Amino acid sequence: SGTANASSLLGASGKAGGGAAAQLRPNAAPIMKRKIRKVTLAVKLNNNMIDSITDLPQALEFVMDDPLRNLQWIDLSFNQLQTIQAELVDFKQLKAL
Repeated sequence: SGTANASSLLGASGKAGGGAAAQLRPNAAPIMKRKIRKVTLAVKLNNNMIDSITDLPQALEFVMDDPLRNLQWIDLSFNQLQTIQAELVDFKQLKAL
């Protein structure tokens, strides 16, 4: 009859057969799966009682992948920090403090 319904395309198993996909997308490129990786770029540590960030790189390892390479933004406002500590230089991509 020239038309196809869902049950005839999917068949009894519920999966499309090779021929059915060709009927639906005759000139289309093959479907390619993309792997998406989420990367944490920012951390909010504001309004705490932090008085030193000496162990910050090690602590961030628990919540994000490679913080020294990936961290771009960190909020340390309203803590007990008295100075800007040298450990912040280790974060190579840090753009905002």
